[in-house]
Order: sequence, then structure tokens, then C-alpha cells
Amino acid sequence: MQRSFDECFPYVFPFLFVTMWVVVMRVISWMGWSRFAERYGAPERPPGTAFHVLAARLGVWTSYRNALRCIPTEYGIYFYPFFLFRPWHPPFLVPWRSVVKLERRKVFFRDRIQLEIVDEAGTIHALLPLKAEGAMLDGRAGGAHLRAAGEDWAALRS
Repeated sequence: MQRSFDECFPYVFPFLFVTMWVVVMRVISWMGWSRFAERYGAPERPPGTAFHVLAARLGVWTSYRNALRCIPTEYGIYFYPFFLFRPWHPPFLVPWRSVVKLERRKVFFRDRIQLEIVDEAGTIHALLPLKAEGAMLDGRAGGAHLRAAGEDWAALRS
């Protein structure tokens, strides 16, 4: 006996939804994330406080709103997505030398931290909560000290 589409839909929909989610995650990763992950992949999460990334844009086309977290370290900024966005989005650590802007900015009458990264892998524009400012500045200061000593994250992870 042949079933109608309406009868099959409740059984087929979860499969279609998961398949579509996985395909969309893959396409989105190709638009910017994968270049940073290939260049600065960091499988181990560094110690430190994780901050919610309010909004981030990687390259021109890819926007992540409330889907990422970052951890400022003395070597750079470690980015990783929430678990639903992890397929094809491995974490990475961008060195401080690629950070071109780190400043306060008013957004909807609230102070935020604007972060801009320009690198051979692409660009990242991110908006962070104000509470991340101290950790970002401390990490950048530590990174300057390491650079003066000739140490770099890329050299240490190889």
C-alpha cells in the first residue's frame, strides 16, 4: 500500500533537516573558516576565560551571530564554535600579529570591543562584550613580550 506524503513527512523530516544542516555547515566553512583552521589549527583548548562572540564575520560572506566563543591567550586569540556549529569548523588560534584593531565601540548605546584581524588566511571582524577587554589587553601584552623574546605560537605547536 502506498503512503501519502503527509503520512511520511514526520519520519522523513528529521533526516532531511539533519542532512541540510550538515550541508550548510560545510558550505559555510568553505567561505572563510577553513582557511583559518588550515593555517592556525589548534586542537587543544588553551587555558583561560572563554568569551562569547556577539557577532563575527569571516571574509565577505560568512556571518556568525552568537555562535562562537574566543579565549585570549599570550599567543593569540583562540576561536571555537558552539557544538551545533562544530562540523567542519575545527578551532584555531590566530596570532596577535594579525590583530589590526582592538578598540571600544558603542553599539546600540552599549560599549563593546571591536576586533579586526587581517591575515593571509582572510579577515575576521568580531564584536565582543566589554568584559573581554581586560583579558584581550593582557593577552596582547603577553604576546608582545613573547614576540620580543622570539617565541611564537606557530613555532611552539610544531
